[in-house]
Amino acid sequence: MKIRDIITEANNTDANNDGIPDSQQSATPGLRSYTNLNNSDPYHPWRFGALFLGGAGAPDGKYEHEPAKDGPNGQSLVIAAYSEGERAILDQAAKAFGIEATHKQLTPDGSNELSTVNKSSPAQVGTSSWTLASAGTKFTTAIRTDGGLFAWGLNSSGQMGDGTTVNKSSPVQIGTSSWTSVAAGGSHAAAIRTDGALFTWGLGTSGQLGDGTTTNKSSPVQIGTSSWTSVSAGFTHTAAIRADGGLFAWGLNSTGQLGDSATVTKSSPVQVQADVVQVPITKLATSQTNSLMITDASKLLVVGLNRYGAIGDSGQVDVSSPIQIGTKSWKNVATNVFASYAIDSTNALYAWGYGFLGQIGNNTNNNYSSPVKIGSSSWTAVFANPWAITAGVAYTTMAIEAANKLYVWGSN
Repeated sequence: MKIRDIITEANNTDANNDGIPDSQQSATPGLRSYTNLNNSDPYHPWRFGALFLGGAGAPDGKYEHEPAKDGPNGQSLVIAAYSEGERAILDQAAKAFGIEATHKQLTPDGSNELSTVNKSSPAQVGTSSWTLASAGTKFTTAIRTDGGLFAWGLNSSGQMGDGTTVNKSSPVQIGTSSWTSVAAGGSHAAAIRTDGALFTWGLGTSGQLGDGTTTNKSSPVQIGTSSWTSVSAGFTHTAAIRADGGLFAWGLNSTGQLGDSATVTKSSPVQVQADVVQVPITKLATSQTNSLMITDASKLLVVGLNRYGAIGDSGQVDVSSPIQIGTKSWKNVATNVFASYAIDSTNALYAWGYGFLGQIGNNTNNNYSSPVKIGSSSWTAVFANPWAITAGVAYTTMAIEAANKLYVWGSN
């Protein structure tokens, strides 16, 4: 296999038959590089980030780089990819030369590159003690035991909250306040300060920051003057519980996920339909297209997209006003894309929605439009990854059994 076989779709000539299109030959002696010319779709699997060959290292400029393991002819190779799909394709090219490549993860425009190495087992972050962590799309937020709020990862929309749009590969503190809760969304985040004030930052193009604008913010902005007890950040919407138990939501509302009986996007908080939610809300979970809530009477309410049975009402029609699911009493809830999970008052775990990748957890690949019980164990907590930009990244679920054993299922 030659690199030329991998990149034929670019339709570029290769006069010297080295597998690199002539239009993309580097001017640096002894160095060859390739980037696909199609810049219109940064997530298309055939738009490679970059592939560098040669003994002199990769060129400066758009793509960051680092030394790679030498190949059989003294060649080194660095892969800079926009997605896992592109990385896998360029890995094939590397293997054709007998070279082990290092990997770098780039933002869609190729700038602000992260220093990343994938991990297949847990890696400790620093030596601090932490109380809470929340992961968004390619970035993470966490609260230290002293109340300090930190973030790291992709920062293209200001999701670090540090006043910049420079990616961070280690934790950076957000301000000097003390915080009690944080939630990371698709490319935005929200946090509650110890005095109950709610702040948001990051991507704001769908109104998900709730500050009345659709503008990105690289530093936290306060949302209203109310006191809040809980917040959950969806992919492009946000929901929060006020101190009096009232539930409010804002942001993208294309599938009715705000629960205000409409499908119009809101850039400021709107109360989830008050005549439906007549009692305080105690638990909250949001995904790309849905919102789930548990009332202080332990009733489960769901709103949003109903593809694959994601609502759990045995139907397939989207819901823009919260509806109650069953008559059980519930104590914990989580959701990912098209599937949801809840633990009832007897500590039994239930799931419903999309199950093609095994994410329901009952040893099938079936979809379920109403809750089905998962095993016979007692469970204390359930967690789901609610983000999906590329296939397979948001279909993994974790739950903790009563004996403190952690179980994982779904996409791997």
